[in-house]
Amino acid sequence: AYMEGERSADPEKGQFYNPHMVDRLACVEQLAQEAEAILCAAEMECAGAAMYSFTMMADGSLFSGAEAGPVLQSLEEAGAAALGFNCVSMDMMTPYLVAKLRRSVKGPLICKPNAGLPRLENGKTVFSMTPVDFAGCASLLIDSGASVIGGCCGTTPEHIAKMYAVLTAEPFAQRFR
Repeated sequence: AYMEGERSADPEKGQFYNPHMVDRLACVEQLAQEAEAILCAAEMECAGAAMYSFTMMADGSLFSGAEAGPVLQSLEEAGAAALGFNCVSMDMMTPYLVAKLRRSVKGPLICKPNAGLPRLENGKTVFSMTPVDFAGCASLLIDSGASVIGGCCGTTPEHIAKMYAVLTAEPFAQRFR
């Protein structure tokens, strides 16, 4: 499990802070049992809000083989503040995965895809999506039901900054005023 606590952010580095969220515990998980244990620990430590992002297959299943929807529902019922996925390649199917998971999650839905598919180039892993291409999918993720979006493997602060620019530009941003 990967966990991080957050208190502040720096827009210059592609980090954005929501002043309506309390201090929170963010977890990246592969197993539902680990997530349940972390939720209990967060409650015992008064962590405020616990958010879970699962490494997931493109079809909406966890690496354990379990369907993500029921797992996310169970964690939401147990008190998780936000749930979702990371480490799925961003492509035109990603909004459908968001829509599928939205049917299971009532609260904030996290979507943190990779910057496309990885490939080896001169012995180095590179990802197929440029920051502009990655950002071009951002509005589709929101329209499909994601409420917390970001990036995973292959994304850089430039990817996140371009995504932020798309989401705060007119006319998209006007829909949320």
